[in-house]
Amino acid sequence: MSGKIQSDAVSFDTSSQPVAANASNNQERSNSGTDMASEAPPGSIVISGSRNIHVGSNVNVGIKSRAIKRPPAHIPPAVSAMFRCSREVTDQQMLTTSRYLGAAWRDVARRLGFLGGETEEFEYRVDSLREACFRMLTAWRERESSAASLEALVKALWDEQAYDVLFKLVELETPH
Repeated sequence: MSGKIQSDAVSFDTSSQPVAANASNNQERSNSGTDMASEAPPGSIVISGSRNIHVGSNVNVGIKSRAIKRPPAHIPPAVSAMFRCSREVTDQQMLTTSRYLGAAWRDVARRLGFLGGETEEFEYRVDSLREACFRMLTAWRERESSAASLEALVKALWDEQAYDVLFKLVELETPH
């Protein structure tokens, strides 16, 4: 069956000719001024100008365009105290971190010493980013043992500009 498949971000021609797929303009041209689809081998799909492309069951290609966040103007004493806390990270702190961290968990994982292949293992057969993040934090705590301190986690979160997660950890530590 030959035809054209159109979605919000890309269009695919199911014929054997390559198709350039672009979220904003299907006539995308490369720097040389030629049509990108004409340069691709027959049967290829060329995707350009798109973000967070999902292919298959667990393969994601994302173009990172994270805005630089400024640190809070006033750092509460409770946050400063966490930077000096050598206590091992608790389950509740790991749950809170995984709940609020979101997609930045991969960057935090790198800060905690995990490689790309290891982060892919954490994502294998999980239903959410939260679960993948919790798996990563659990593996980090098991690997580091007593060195898996709140201080180390807070530094990784700070370096990745996850300030909102830090404030959630402060709320967790503050008696109500």
